[in-house]
Amino acid sequence: MVQKETIMYAHGSAYNHGCETIVRSTVDLLSLKKEKTLLFSNNIQGDLDYKIDDIVKVEPINEIDIEPNSPLGIIYRVCSRLYSDHEKMYHIFFGKKRYEYLYNRGDVALSIGGDNYCYPSGLEALGIRNYWLNKKGTKTILWGATLSERFMTPDVVEDLNRYSLICVRESDSFELLKKHAVKTKIILTPDPAFALKTQETNWDSNQKDIIGINISPYVFDCSENDVGLKNYVTLIKWILTETDFEVALIPHVVFPDIRNNDILFAEKLKAFFAEEQRVFVVGDMYNCCQIKSLISKCRLFVGARTHSTIAAYSTCVPTLVVGYSEKSIGIAKDLFGTAEGYVCSVQDMVEENQLLKNFKNLLNNEKTSRAFLKERIPEYVADHKYGVDAVKDFLF
Repeated sequence: MVQKETIMYAHGSAYNHGCETIVRSTVDLLSLKKEKTLLFSNNIQGDLDYKIDDIVKVEPINEIDIEPNSPLGIIYRVCSRLYSDHEKMYHIFFGKKRYEYLYNRGDVALSIGGDNYCYPSGLEALGIRNYWLNKKGTKTILWGATLSERFMTPDVVEDLNRYSLICVRESDSFELLKKHAVKTKIILTPDPAFALKTQETNWDSNQKDIIGINISPYVFDCSENDVGLKNYVTLIKWILTETDFEVALIPHVVFPDIRNNDILFAEKLKAFFAEEQRVFVVGDMYNCCQIKSLISKCRLFVGARTHSTIAAYSTCVPTLVVGYSEKSIGIAKDLFGTAEGYVCSVQDMVEENQLLKNFKNLLNNEKTSRAFLKERIPEYVADHKYGVDAVKDFLF
């Protein structure tokens, strides 16, 4: 079967290894061909640095700005004075032109930003792109998504109804779409990241007692009085005092020179243990497949970034999620039947030892958790076939 021309959009950059993971695992799961697959990137340098262009064609997004003194710009300025929702007005006036780079580039378009519908910023942009892609005759698919009740407005529901297919990655989102009577065909299928392949590195694999820890800037944003950071510090102090474990601070988002960089916050955490050789920061030289390999060698894993925890789950490493959004809770509930004991919510942190309490529970139940994952993960990942088969019906 010949693959139709396929585009992937709503992709940040491979500097976010979660985004990189989605692209790589999607290409493998759907058997996509490079010559037929075009990825639009918000930061193409990251995709070049991590060699995404080896598996798909990559182009930077080329959003066109409207000159403020042009006729359309003048009309927009006048109307925006009368209408309070400036973002919506912007997309109404400029959307078609702004996202022109997307149109007529493929037969099928995959919107691959898994949690894009969980945050208010960008919802209008998602809607206008979906609208004009469909107007231009391109079939759109929302792939590997999580939805949030907070943002299920009539406009968002209308947008979701334009997709030809929606594949959600946890049951909570599936039920949410049903609750809001979304008419598009909906498939429940695991996050594609569960299928990501590992790639070996030169990291010392003889060390059996490494605790992998991932920290995200969102931990700071979603907690008050630095209680999120204090919880990490308390945890590492206990590990150093009460065990012989080493602690690897593993970044999963590494945008250079901006705040959204896990390495900056890992180094901030490392500074509390500056003289301690058992605590070390993993650099940004590894791609997502190599990072998954590193995580697979950890004895236990504590992670904030969703796709870092999926790397741990899928390699059967007992995992504690430091959760800050719906997706972490939903995935844990589908895997274990409950999020309790598996997700430590940042928003609920009020004491400095809550992360440690949950970690001790994970350590005490380590063998049981690993045995459970070894049995559960194969059957869970087998459910990829439902999403893969449905998407392939559009691609081939």
